[in-house]
This record gives sequence, structure tokens and C-alpha cells, in this order.
Amino acid sequence: MKKITILFTVLIAITITTNAQWQQTSLNSGLTVECLAVSGNNIFAGTSWEEEGIFLSTNNGASWTAVNTGLTGYALDVRALAISGSSIFAGTEDGVYLSSNNGSSWNAVSNGLPSYCGILSFAISGSNIFAGTSNDGIYLSSNNGSSWSAINTGLPASIGNVNAFAINGGNIFAGIHGSGVYMSSNNGSSWSAVNTGLTGNYALDIYSLATNGNNIFAGTGSGMYMSSNNGGLWTAKNTGMSELILSLAISGSNIYAGTNGGVYRKSLSGAGIEEINNASDISIYPNPAADRVFINITERQDIIMQIYNVVGGCVLQRELNNSTNEIDISSLSKGIYVIQLTGADGTIQQKLIKE
Repeated sequence: MKKITILFTVLIAITITTNAQWQQTSLNSGLTVECLAVSGNNIFAGTSWEEEGIFLSTNNGASWTAVNTGLTGYALDVRALAISGSSIFAGTEDGVYLSSNNGSSWNAVSNGLPSYCGILSFAISGSNIFAGTSNDGIYLSSNNGSSWSAINTGLPASIGNVNAFAINGGNIFAGIHGSGVYMSSNNGSSWSAVNTGLTGNYALDIYSLATNGNNIFAGTGSGMYMSSNNGGLWTAKNTGMSELILSLAISGSNIYAGTNGGVYRKSLSGAGIEEINNASDISIYPNPAADRVFINITERQDIIMQIYNVVGGCVLQRELNNSTNEIDISSLSKGIYVIQLTGADGTIQQKLIKE
């Protein structure tokens, strides 16, 4: 099958590509790097199992130093890091710790959390701090970690480890081991699953999440996946590395991945979106459309068509294998959607306006 292309009507079609390779930094001495966080030129790496605590790099990963004053025992088993202004939060096997001096010292802030609560992930949205736990769900603090309360509506009945969070606009994403990615658009009051495309072995084992613009990256048990439509569809981005990714962080033009073998680095330009300016195989019309959209395929191809709303929910899906396909969209509300076509050699997306 030829690479999928699209005939332009009003808007530009895009395809997801990848070509850059991962390179290892100097933090590669067999440490298990569970989490990464970036503040200016500072990159913090939290390690686990060996109880080595937190490492800091100020030179783009060329060298690292330990910053563990105040962390002892299980608190050196660091699973999560988050930064809010001058506050750095560390999630450990001994609850939450806070540093207000760039990691020079740490103090416990765990009021309201269950006893012996392991913290696996953080997200910060304004004055709200979300904490993902091991088997106790998600907790929220609105007072810089002074107190915490549970917010678990819509999550699986048996909640696995909440390993990761990411925020994209007004949406909060939570990565749960064995259950995939969940999204909340109401500040954590309720959650729903967004897992289309996470089909690789162990791809529903989510360990890390990160965002860059409209792109959401997920580190899974089978490498890294990316979504450009609020989790509506995920595609693999694993050229040069397809192993378990425990942590992700973005600094400048690079994305960093923490693995069982240390930290890897990749250019964001190799995990982005590339415009297509030629048109020959597929055309979509009309756009805007009222009741029907037609998709013409010049060369016979097996293609999955999906239409997503603005919050990433799939509202319509069909398999296309005819030269001309008529899609009934009369049941859709007026507004803006994304129509996505996926074949063996690629994926394209185009905005669709429903009149």
C-alpha cells in the first residue's frame, strides 16, 4: 500500500512520523530512574530500589549529583517528582516530601494520605496538586501539600498503581498500570478511559506521561506512544528504543526517557507532526459538511476511519475498503471534529467542520 495522503479541501492534513534516535546520558550506572522533572536548566532524576534518592543535573545530563538531605529510609525510594514555582515535590514510599530550596533539603508533607501510602505520580494545575498512589487511587491538595483528599470517581473498581499524570489545556490525564490512560475534564471530579491505539504488548501498563504543545507522550511497558488529539488515538514512537519507559520529561528541544538502563534522550523534532503537501490517493469532501462526508480512495486500501470530538472522544468509526465511501454524520452535533484515517503505512488527520 502506498503511504496515505489526502486531498486538501479547506484545512491541512498531517501525518505522524519519527526518525530521531535515543542517546544515553551519563546517568547510566544501572540505576532505576523512576521519575524526571525539569526546572529551568535543572533536571531532577528520582531513583528507586537501590534507595539512591534524587540526582540533579545542571548541564543537560552531562553529569549528575545526589541531593538527598532530609530523605532517609524508604523516602530514598523516589517514584515521583513535580515542580510548582519554587516548590519541588517528591513522591516516595514514605509519602510526600517538599523542597523549597532547589533540592538542598526536604521535609515531609503527607497529612490526609493513608498510612504507609506510596506516592507514584504528581500533576500540578494552578493551586491544585494531584498525587497518584499505589492501589489507593488519586489524591488532591489545594494548599501546597499541607492536606490531601481522595478523588476517584470513574476510575476502575480495583485501582492499580496510578503511575503518571499529564495536563493538556483543561484536561488531566492519569496513567494507570494495567488499565491505560484516563482523562478528566472537570479538575478530577470524574474520569473516563482514552486508550484507542494502545495495542502493543503491555501498552496498557502506563508508567509515565508528558506533554508538549498538543502532543501527549505515554511511556508504557512496550515503549513510547504519542497522541495529538487528547488521547483519542495513540501511535508508537519507538525508533531506536522499544523498552519499558518508567519516566518522561521535556527540556528545550529534547524529550528524556528514564528506563531500567538509565536515561535516554531524543529530539522532539523526531516525534512531532509533519505536513503533507501532495495529494493523490485519498480525497475527503465536502468540508464544511452538513449530513454526509465522502471519502474517495484512488487505490484500493484497507483503512480505519475514526472521527473524534474536541475532547478526544471517538464519536464514529468505520472500516473503509471501497473506492467511494459515504459517511453519514447527521447524528453529530454542529462543531469542529478531527477525522482520522489509519492504514498499514501511516496515519493522517484532518479537521472536519459539521454545519
